[in-house]
Amino acid sequence: MRWKCAGNALKMRSSHIISRMLPAFIADLSTRVRGVRWTQSRLNPWRGLSGLPREIWLLFVTTLINRAGMMVLPFLVIYLTRELRFSAARAGFVFAVYGATAALAGPMSGKLSDRIGALPIMRASLGGAVDL
Repeated sequence: MRWKCAGNALKMRSSHIISRMLPAFIADLSTRVRGVRWTQSRLNPWRGLSGLPREIWLLFVTTLINRAGMMVLPFLVIYLTRELRFSAARAGFVFAVYGATAALAGPMSGKLSDRIGALPIMRASLGGAVDL
């Protein structure tokens, strides 16, 4: 299975469903990272993941933790309406403010991290979260 890079998008020569594309891409990437092309089994597309570098695993774990934190949001509505006695409209407003703030803060923090670096931005973000 060969991958072809066109701009920012990755395109495959043969068509596969999305559930087969990602494991195959990661396995292909892991074999190319080490500079060795191993024979891959179609029965076990996850076999090539063991050769990934430590940085890729660290990125995976932090993304997993971040996404697990996002699972709290649907339950926040229940908490706001039942425990804190918010009306449905007020709980919806809280989510609207959250979404608008995230949509505005993402690009702004990206530009700021390009200027002064990602590490100071992360430290300031964590420091601000601790203060709350």
